[in-house]
Amino acid sequence: MLTVNYDKITTRAHEMIKHAANTGQLPPETAERFLSNELKSSSHILYVKHEITGKSDTADLVKASDSKQDGVRNLDRAKLDKFENMAVDRIGFGWLAGEQTSAIGLYYNTVTGRNDIHPALFNADLLIKQNDRVLFEMPVSALLSYEPKGLLGGPESTFAVYTPFILREEVPVRIQLRFPEGSSVTPPTGQEGDRYWVKVELFGTKTQEK
Repeated sequence: MLTVNYDKITTRAHEMIKHAANTGQLPPETAERFLSNELKSSSHILYVKHEITGKSDTADLVKASDSKQDGVRNLDRAKLDKFENMAVDRIGFGWLAGEQTSAIGLYYNTVTGRNDIHPALFNADLLIKQNDRVLFEMPVSALLSYEPKGLLGGPESTFAVYTPFILREEVPVRIQLRFPEGSSVTPPTGQEGDRYWVKVELFGTKTQEK
C-alpha cells in the first residue's frame, strides 16, 4: 500500500500560494496582506454536489445563482470571498445513482456501486475554469479508481494534481461536466425513478482573514 506524506502535499499547496503572492498572481491588496502576515493560510475543502439526471453536452455543477447550502455546496454565488484564494492540489469525485431526491447520500468513488456507472458519466470530462480559462481538465474515468493517482498520490478517493492551480477571489468558478457528443445521463432501463448525482471535492490551502 502506498504511504502518502500529507504534510508534503499541504506544504506544496502553501508554497504555491506564496509563489503566487510574490509573482503578482494574486490581487495586490491580498498579496501585500498575505506577505506581511496579515492573512493566514489553512487547509480547505471546497465541495459541490449536483444532480445530473438528463444532462448532456456541457453541464454546470455550480451557478452564480447558487448560495451556500450545508451538505450540498460551500461555495457561495460560485465565488470565493475577498482575500480568499485557494491552491488546489487534490480532487475527489464521486457519483450516486438511486431513488434520491436530494444531494444527501452515499457517493461511490469507483466505477461500480448500487448500479454500474452510467456510460455518459464514465466517459465525460471534468473541467474547472475561471475567466473562461481551463485550470483543470481530466476524464471522469481517471478520477474514479482505488489506486492513488498523480505525482504524490493521495487518499484512495482523490486525484493528486501534478501542478496545483489557484482559484482566485471574487472570480466566478465554473465546475463542469462535458459529456460525449450525442450522449445524456438517462435513467437505466426499468429504473426510471432513479436520479443521478455527482460530488466534486477540491482539496488544498486557502488564504483568509485571521
